[in-house]
Amino acid sequence: MQLKCVSMLKHLRGQGRHIKPASAVFTSRFSSTASNPNIVSHELLEGTSNEAPILLAHGVLGNRRNFNILAKKLAKETQRSIITYDARNHGNSFHSDIMGLEDLSKDAINLLDELKVEKCVFIGHSMGGRTALYTALSYPNRIEKLISVDSSPGAINGSNFTERGSILSYVEAMQNVNWDSANTLSRARNTADEQLTNAVPNLSVRQFILTNVEESSPSNYKWRVNLDAIQRHLQCTHQIFDKNNSKTFDGKTLFLGGGLSNYIRYEDYPNIRRLFPNCNITHIPDSGHWVHSEKPKEFLSAVTSFLGPEEINLF
Repeated sequence: MQLKCVSMLKHLRGQGRHIKPASAVFTSRFSSTASNPNIVSHELLEGTSNEAPILLAHGVLGNRRNFNILAKKLAKETQRSIITYDARNHGNSFHSDIMGLEDLSKDAINLLDELKVEKCVFIGHSMGGRTALYTALSYPNRIEKLISVDSSPGAINGSNFTERGSILSYVEAMQNVNWDSANTLSRARNTADEQLTNAVPNLSVRQFILTNVEESSPSNYKWRVNLDAIQRHLQCTHQIFDKNNSKTFDGKTLFLGGGLSNYIRYEDYPNIRRLFPNCNITHIPDSGHWVHSEKPKEFLSAVTSFLGPEEINLF
């Protein structure tokens, strides 16, 4: 006999039980930007469930606001607490010349410690996905479940794996933007838009990048993100994912790629399954790299299904 029952599963595991209330999905919001300079800027939707919170990690050039809509929908669907944060060198978080995966991972762990979260469901996109993968391999006791969104550890000989696609070329183009003729924030964004057109032909991607333009002082403009540190990060190798690494994460894992993207490739599958033996790999059709924004309904369905009740054999 098989039953789909989250509360019974939790009870059998000694985790306590949760009865889904009909009232509010989350009870409060908490935001932090600079109260602790060593903690990344973050926001919490405090849910009513006692299940592990969901930690959302954005990709390169993004910030926690990329997940505003998704966070609210996940809170409504799961009633879990939802944590979003700005990675170092992004959004309102601190800048640092050091930006290895181990640093990004430690930032996530420090944030969990700050919020007194013992375990989380870690969902990361692109750079955030690699951060989640690294964290799961390095701190497996802190991760209940793992979702890597259009991000892969690379092939089994992937010690030289670096950023796929055009994001590195976008960063290089951003470094060459000249704002000398701009005297308003609107004009600064238009100026950057014009100068990025050749390197970033996709209008929606360009608009996403332009959210990083800010006024540093009257009539002076700059990128909010630390481009030099990000460029070095995109060019670095990640040895924790190569064939010489014996660490594995045995928790339930989902690799969720875009059907039109090349970030999770067939040749990566053996290495993915070696490092994450309890994984599923799937792609959302007709979606590019930004799966959660290009196909939000399909993405939400895939995530909630993955996090949903498990089949347990009672007899």
